[in-house]
Amino acid sequence: MSDPDHISLSVELSGFVQGLGIRPLVVRLARRAKVAGSVGNDPMGVRIDVQGRADSVQSFLDELRKFLPFGAIVRPFSESSPPGNEPMVIQTPFGIRASNPEGPCDVPMPRDVVLCESCRSEILSQIDRRWHHPFNSCAKCGPR
Repeated sequence: MSDPDHISLSVELSGFVQGLGIRPLVVRLARRAKVAGSVGNDPMGVRIDVQGRADSVQSFLDELRKFLPFGAIVRPFSESSPPGNEPMVIQTPFGIRASNPEGPCDVPMPRDVVLCESCRSEILSQIDRRWHHPFNSCAKCGPR
């Protein structure tokens, strides 16, 4: 018997959504909202499976929309319930699952963004561990 106060959703984020720290952000927001589930990359973008009290799931989705990283361009969220209201296999606490490489890839390349001041100071400071490091990835200005 299912609890009407609890829901299960799958949410697909597509667009410029990889390499920006979205998965760790999703985990922090989900744990704060006290929902269960997991997040992972797939060939279409980022997939989030979330389960919990309806109000907690809605709060999580509202916060996610509000706090997406600066460089993220997300096509409208695609939300769906499991077919036949089947119970979703969940991971508690909310966590990051292994990427799914199966299927055709439809993830666009991120646009080039100007290097942010934090990254600039890191790669130009001789005392920073990232001094002259050519392969950087930042949640603010993206992968380098």
